[in-house]
Amino acid sequence: MAAADRLAAAIDACAGTSPDETSGGTTFVTEPLDVGAQGAGLATDYYGASDGGDLDGALGSYLAATRRGTAVTLVALDGGETTVGVARETVVANAQAAWDLLCRYDAEGC
Repeated sequence: MAAADRLAAAIDACAGTSPDETSGGTTFVTEPLDVGAQGAGLATDYYGASDGGDLDGALGSYLAATRRGTAVTLVALDGGETTVGVARETVVANAQAAWDLLCRYDAEGC
């Protein structure tokens, strides 16, 4: 669980950064993820378009971090021309599939 805690802290730190000239306006947004234990999502809005409120329609990528028992998973989609909403939908489905396959790492088993 310590590794999952460190990963969650790193994800939170990304969201704490402010867009500037170096980042090209890139905005990071963290979200709770309803998959597994300690689920967290990190949306990357490449051009800061979500400042107006439409994160799903912004060009970007999505990363999900989850934990099941002692197993920590990272699932991401980074295609360059994908919207955050489409990336999130794909990543969450794949994170759920990974979580289902990791039942042997859970104290309750499969």
